[in-house]
This record gives sequence, C-alpha cells and structure tokens, in this order.
Amino acid sequence: MLLKLRDSQRVALDRLTEPGRHFAALWAEPRSGKTAVALKWVEHVMPKVVVIVGPKIAEATWRGEAAKWLTVPYKFFPLTAGNKYPSPSMFKGVTLLFVNYDQFGKAPFRRLGPFLSILSKSIQGQGMMLLDESHSIKTPSSVIGRSIRPLAHKWHYRLLMTGTPVTNPNRIDDVYGQWTFLDPSIRDHWASARDFREHFGEWTNVKGFPELIRPRNQYELNQYIQHNVITMVGPGNPVPIKKFLYTLPPEVLLQHKTMMKSGVITVGDREVIGLNPLVRLLRMRTLVGGWLKDDKEDSFTVIPAARARLTALGKVLGKCDGKVVVACTHLWEIKLVRRYFKIKNIRYELITGNTKNKNHVIELFQRDPYVRVLLVQPRTVSMAVDISVANDLIWYTSDFSYVTFKQASDRIKLSPANPTVWFICGRNSVDEDVWTTLQEDHNHLATLIKRIRRRHRT
Repeated sequence: MLLKLRDSQRVALDRLTEPGRHFAALWAEPRSGKTAVALKWVEHVMPKVVVIVGPKIAEATWRGEAAKWLTVPYKFFPLTAGNKYPSPSMFKGVTLLFVNYDQFGKAPFRRLGPFLSILSKSIQGQGMMLLDESHSIKTPSSVIGRSIRPLAHKWHYRLLMTGTPVTNPNRIDDVYGQWTFLDPSIRDHWASARDFREHFGEWTNVKGFPELIRPRNQYELNQYIQHNVITMVGPGNPVPIKKFLYTLPPEVLLQHKTMMKSGVITVGDREVIGLNPLVRLLRMRTLVGGWLKDDKEDSFTVIPAARARLTALGKVLGKCDGKVVVACTHLWEIKLVRRYFKIKNIRYELITGNTKNKNHVIELFQRDPYVRVLLVQPRTVSMAVDISVANDLIWYTSDFSYVTFKQASDRIKLSPANPTVWFICGRNSVDEDVWTTLQEDHNHLATLIKRIRRRHRT
C-alpha cells in the first residue's frame, strides 16, 4: 500500500525541494509527521550518506519510518555506544546512520568525530545531516552543540527538526545556537553569541546572569531566518479559516463577467486588457480588490468595487478582538486600506518592501496598545514578520499561491494567541476560484486556465 503525505506535509516537502535549497528548519507540531517529510527529502536528494542525530528513544522511530516511507534502496546503521562502526564498503544506495546526542559528548566524540570526517571526505562533503529535536543544541556554550556545529561545513544538506519555535525573539540564544549549525554564514554577521545577543536584545544582569529586558531589531532577525523556516501542523484540528462572503455591486459583477469572457473591458475612458489567461485572472482579482491597470499599465481605483471590499474589511475587523494582521497582495490595495483606516480612525502600522525602519514598526505594533492593525504585503517581506502577537490574520486579498497562504496560516496556528484566519471573498467572483484553489482543489487553477483557453479558441 502506497502511503500518502498529508496536506501540510506535502507543502513542507515542496518547500524543502525548492531548487537550490540545501538547508532548512522544520518547525512542526508534535506527531505532525516530520520524520516522514525528512525521509522524503532524503529520497529526493539521494545523498550517499545521511547522519541522523536524535535522542536515544528516536532510533526505533527512524528505523520504522524509513521502512515505511523510503522507496529507494537503503541501509540503516545505529552508531550508538558499543556498536562497531560500519565499513563504507557495506554502504549501498542511501546509508542512514543514526547517532544519539550523547555521542557528541567529550569522550564519545573522540571516537565519533574522526569517523564522521572520513565519511564526509569520501563523499566530497555532499552528505546530509538531520538534527531531530534540534533544540538539544540551542545553548551556544553546550558541549554537545560545540561538537555538532563545526560539522556543518562537512555536510552539504542540513535540516533542523523541532517542535520548539526556532524564531522566538525572546529566546535569542536558542536561535543562534541552532542557526550556527544550519547556516554558518550567520557568523559573518555576528561572530559570537554575545554579538548576536546584544544586537537583538536589551539586557540586564540578575545575580551575575544576563536577563533579557526586551527583544529588538526583530524584523532584521526574521528577514534573516524566516526564508529557511518551514512550518508544519499535525493531523488534528485544521487552522480555523473563515470565508467572509460579501456581495459585489452589479456593475462590478458585469465587468468581471465580461473580462472572464472576452479579456477586454472599458471602465470610464480606460481600456483594460487581459488576453493571456493568467493576466486575465490577475485583472479579475484586482477588479474585485478595488483597482485595475489599463492598457498603458497605469493603475486606477474602481470606486464601487473598492467601497464594497473595504466595507467587508470593516465588518471582519468588527468580529476581531485584539491585534490584527491584514495582508494585501498589491501596493494599490494597501493604499486603499490605508485611506480607509484614516477615515475610520483606526491606528495601524505598515510594512512593505519600501518600509525603512521595519524593526521599529514591529515593536510599535507589539507594544503600543492603541495600534490595532499591522498592514503587510506578504510576498514583499517574505512573511518576515512575527505574527505571533496577533489575534487574527485577515487576507484582504490573496493570490493563487497555496504555499504562501498555507505557510502563513500554519504559522498563525502555531502562535500562542491561537488566532483565526479570515478570507475576504467576493460572492460569484474570482475570489471563489482562489478559495477553491487554496482550500479544496489545488489543481483548480490549472482547470480554470484551460477553460479560459478553450473559450478564447471558440
């Protein structure tokens, strides 16, 4: 029987197998199936040697999961205390070597270290090292961590696996302790844990020990690490995503229908063209979002559509308590939302690619009780925003990118505030197609494009 990955697992694997990626941090809920995802990444990369580092009790899990998920030839060897190390001549296909963290203590590592170095050289450093429960090396000064981190240069493919947040700005040492293994280039920016600690936090001393007063420069920290953080949730209750339906004005629906049918509409004295299927869908999405680009690539507001969308946003905000993140795909939508917030006297902060002091913005959002909304453009900032203080995430607009939507929504689920994700959706519009693609049928976009092409040929 062929085993299948769950939705969240498939998205995580898609991120892991992105072209050019050779390291990542898999931040996963307990029992979310991170071992299966890691093994499927092994199967994708096909390294000759994979070193799996984990707690002693995890050995049986890795052995059993490998038998279930790997469909390529492999051999499994434990390198625990008392075991004879296997000869490379015994390796065939993919070789999995399980080592528990205790073997990286001072005495055991005198035996293990040279063996790992010989293995790495024999495969020109193109092996893989996975750290299961990687928070075991979170303390920068720990003996085990100091043995493991220098190995990063000898193993090209690296993965952190943990259920403990690897991006928590209040645990600065934990981030540095793990990231110096995952991405050793972090030392080019901050040579020591102390440099890293002082750059990203304000500290005091309590009985001779440093104590964090508050984190700082959080945007810079998130921008540096978030691209390599992959979030995965378990098989339990899904992320609560609520679709908020609203009715579009009749004239907007007519324009939307005409654009779908012919790819050309006239709005006032402006002509809007979308002959290519993807461009046509983009024009339909922006129309519902309250704006368009004409044939000269000049943007303009479609007032009836914008008014309806912003009214819907106001109703959703009325259902939210506490702090809210509002995500807009395009800058023109941010312009419309900002104007609406000004009229409604809603205090907000803004982060786009053009925002200069992003760290200051995030701190204001987190600490100022009167700032209710953080307005973001997710693709521009690569979601390098700590949304864990938010009570709700509102997608004012979203594109068809399932990975972007899923990762942001999963990260919300893993935050302590346990918020709700809202999806604003124009009834009987392309928004419904976006929803279907993101939530129900991930192949729906391809089906929609085929339908447009058939209609264009006829």
